Amino acid sequence: MEVPLLRSTFWTDSRITLAYIQNDAKRFKTFVANRVSLIRQHNDPAQWRHVKGKENSADVLLRGCSAESVPQSWFCGPSFLGEYKSTWPSDGRTSVDLMETDAEVKRDVSVAVASTANAVRHPMEALIEHYYSFYKLKKALSWLMRVRVSAELGDKSKLAGHTTASELARADEQVVRYAQGQTCKSEIAALMERGAVATSSPVKNLNPILNSRGILVVGGRLKHARMGYEAKHPVILSSAHKVSKMIAKECHDAAHLGTEWSLSRLRHKYWIVRARSLLKEVKHACVVCKKLYAPTHHQKMADLPPERGESGSPGFSCVGVDIFGPFYVKLGRLEVKRYGCLYTRLTVRAVHIEVLNSLETDAFLAVFFRFIARRGCPVKVFSDNGSAQ
Repeated sequence: MEVPLLRSTFWTDSRITLAYIQNDAKRFKTFVANRVSLIRQHNDPAQWRHVKGKENSADVLLRGCSAESVPQSWFCGPSFLGEYKSTWPSDGRTSVDLMETDAEVKRDVSVAVASTANAVRHPMEALIEHYYSFYKLKKALSWLMRVRVSAELGDKSKLAGHTTASELARADEQVVRYAQGQTCKSEIAALMERGAVATSSPVKNLNPILNSRGILVVGGRLKHARMGYEAKHPVILSSAHKVSKMIAKECHDAAHLGTEWSLSRLRHKYWIVRARSLLKEVKHACVVCKKLYAPTHHQKMADLPPERGESGSPGFSCVGVDIFGPFYVKLGRLEVKRYGCLYTRLTVRAVHIEVLNSLETDAFLAVFFRFIARRGCPVKVFSDNGSAQ
């Protein structure tokens, strides 16, 4: 007996029911579209039939039902599924009518097209979208290249061992070649045909050339410089490609220093157009840099006392007092400590300084009496809770 996949089976999934209850329309539609696409891949739409609302057991929970009163049909489906196909109820709607009018089936068309497009895309594009680290991207590609060589030679011993530096270098070359094929295709074609790029090219000032492997590199005037070939002729990349951002992030993560240091490290091998802006963007998004270079927090000061805002008070009527030091001075053959006692007027920044022989109470009172004799008796004196040494 043939048992078709019913449209109502979409609603039997608890995740769909939860998304529907939470009114998450976008997530609900996406989940249904993916489920329809999966069903279309494993059966023929001619097997589909319409189920009336009264006979659709999946709608029990949508109408409201407690856990104790859930009918058995919700777990096993409608009862007519256990009977012969000829006895199944029908409302005259065919599978063709269902496909033309059902919104879920119409949505499946775009899903199927997207799945087909993803199936034929370049493998390198899938790797670049999957990885965020340039080193991990090169390592994954080197392993794929090793598997391919092993399959061609029929030798599984090639799969043993760690990734070598030469394999990473070949993978680096393949990634760069793919990135340039997407962003610098016109420049490469112009160099192969005419030997020069167009005047409107963004890399015109770099005097670009093709190296022996057909990769676009910087020309320049460092032919006779005593440095490596990669440093004299760095690879040209566009800042709009994801590979460029991965390389910039790798250079920045080496030390999490400033933009110019990362730019200097980057240009040992690569020349990314507008690299400085790209490195600033990478640094701005770096979580480690946000922790290392975050501004320090300062304690918020309390409100000023009323005496600080009163004007017109005579002389040193309201003062603050504090002691600073010690200072070492010569007294005969001895070296003794002396302190400074600072009196500050609160309304106007006028100061009075007296010499304090020690931090004892008698010494402070002597200094305070000298201050009164010179400036008059203050109304209020503010001081911190300093303790004697």
